[in-house]
Amino acid sequence: MTTTMNLYVAHFRRLNCKRILAAALLFILFFYSCESSEVAERRFLTEDNFATLKPEITEVNEHGATFRLRMPFDKYPFVQNYGFSITSRDGRRMVEFSDQLNRSTFDTTMTTDLICGLRYRVSAFVEVEDEEYYSKSQVFVSRGSANTKPWCGKEIVSKPSLGFDQTFGVIVNNTPHFIYQSGQFYSYDILNASLNELPSFQGGGGTTGRHYVAFSIDNIAYFASDETLSYRYDAISEEWELFGTITVPAYRGGDMFGAAIQNTGYYFSSRYSYSFDPLTGESTKLADYNLNTFINSFHTDDAIYAVTENFHILRFNEVTGGWTKVAAYPGNKSDWIVTFVHDEKAYLGLSYRYHSPGKVAYYDLWALDLQSYEWQELPPFPYEYELEFTHNITALSSKGSFFMFYDINADANSFVWTIDASELAKD
Repeated sequence: MTTTMNLYVAHFRRLNCKRILAAALLFILFFYSCESSEVAERRFLTEDNFATLKPEITEVNEHGATFRLRMPFDKYPFVQNYGFSITSRDGRRMVEFSDQLNRSTFDTTMTTDLICGLRYRVSAFVEVEDEEYYSKSQVFVSRGSANTKPWCGKEIVSKPSLGFDQTFGVIVNNTPHFIYQSGQFYSYDILNASLNELPSFQGGGGTTGRHYVAFSIDNIAYFASDETLSYRYDAISEEWELFGTITVPAYRGGDMFGAAIQNTGYYFSSRYSYSFDPLTGESTKLADYNLNTFINSFHTDDAIYAVTENFHILRFNEVTGGWTKVAAYPGNKSDWIVTFVHDEKAYLGLSYRYHSPGKVAYYDLWALDLQSYEWQELPPFPYEYELEFTHNITALSSKGSFFMFYDINADANSFVWTIDASELAKD
């Protein structure tokens, strides 16, 4: 009996040892498997491997854009940070964000910062052990975002290689036209966002400092420059013709402007005003005066206005040739203020002179009711302040359409901006 009992005890001990050894072996294998899996995952998630991935742009609409990277990051607990990097084509705007990303699907919707019409490049990034990896990039054109309505820009990829050369604009036959200081002349193709080269200004060209004044009636534009000769351009035949004379002294050319109302052209500066007969090419001096320098002008179908260097808004009297103050511009002060008109309201602003260091600054914009002469502050132009003085802005408006030629610098592409003025003016 004792012998039998001892045999049972020995067998039980051997069985328990086997079970303990088996359990220990399973634990070791499990631990090794987990460790190997994480090591394998770490080995897989290398800079080279991540660089082969490309984010998807699953939706682009007027509210923003949605990005996704098909990589379940819940499998990679060692990833310290991850997100998307958005860069505009001109390189001036960089946004990196990782808030509210779904770790299992790695997707998010961006509803701010994007500007309608601009081309962006998006890539994904991760941080592993203090190293940052980037995926391939994907390019898309924004249709808008939550905070940049109603502005929309189009990049001009066929910009002339002219270096920094100020532009002057005029609407001819409902089409924007731009002339450079050099005399080179272009129309803007709205659908294709490109400049079409036209025959150059026949009055010769100049360098920085040359000024042009212009107005248009139907399909004919009338130009004068830093001399006494006047030219007209036929948008149908695309031909220039010497036509009449007008006094535009070079030393004061910078504050002289042109406009047409009721089929009569006018040239004016802060010293005198002329009427111009578009049928005969004859000009008639209307008045002499001594006002603050004009920095811009705008006009409706029946009235002409000027903006002075002390930011007064003056209305022109086409009978006497004189001016009457009607308002004072309340926005940021600059030696250049963009102006355009829509539906009995003038829009003025985009002044870039004031800037607080360390603070992102945008060009401001104000609406002036041309009946009551009351001001309304509007959402600013959604492009950041440019520190270098290497850009110029030319604004045009016709029949409710607004076009603004924005030249960043000599090397970058330019943009033409449009806005929905009816949306812009909403309270």
